[in-house]
Amino acid sequence: MKLYLIRHGQTAANLRPADFPWDNDCPLTPEGQTQARHTAAWLHRQGVRPTHVLASPKVRAQQTAGILGAALGRAPQPDARLTEMDGGQWHGRPVQEVAAYIHGLPIDERFLFAPPGGESWQACGGRLVALIQEHITEVELLLVSHYAPLQAAVGTLLQAPFAEWGTYDFPNASVTLLEYHGGNWRAVYIGRPPSA
Repeated sequence: MKLYLIRHGQTAANLRPADFPWDNDCPLTPEGQTQARHTAAWLHRQGVRPTHVLASPKVRAQQTAGILGAALGRAPQPDARLTEMDGGQWHGRPVQEVAAYIHGLPIDERFLFAPPGGESWQACGGRLVALIQEHITEVELLLVSHYAPLQAAVGTLLQAPFAEWGTYDFPNASVTLLEYHGGNWRAVYIGRPPSA
């Protein structure tokens, strides 16, 4: 199985992130639309033909998935398990304040920490992995999601230590390709930026 993980294209909030956990519902900027088109064209040139294109229900992810799906001949379907991490009672707090708290924790605790009423990175990754497991027999699957869920899903699938999770980077409209074979996942590339 080939698993393509795509982060949505650029939004205005990406240019000036201020609030945690970035789960606003703003649309793509013109640059974000261009990024998505570049990624779609690149995937098409690579011969990617997913059985399903699934996306977070957030507007930015749906717009990105629509552009990808049109290029790849597959209508996208929304799935709430691909949405941004739930910040619970910390929703709307300044991101610098949240980052300072989380980065003050020991590395083994950062990805297990959940804001009050919210979810941890580990739990966030778990819901994506559950979705992926439902499609494990497919040849190609394409998912459009957000930074934190992608970071957590990749770390979980690769069975990587938490210290590695923070090294995964996902630029807007980037492509991550994981392959599943013999009961194990391997990364072909992570966070490949959009290309014209």
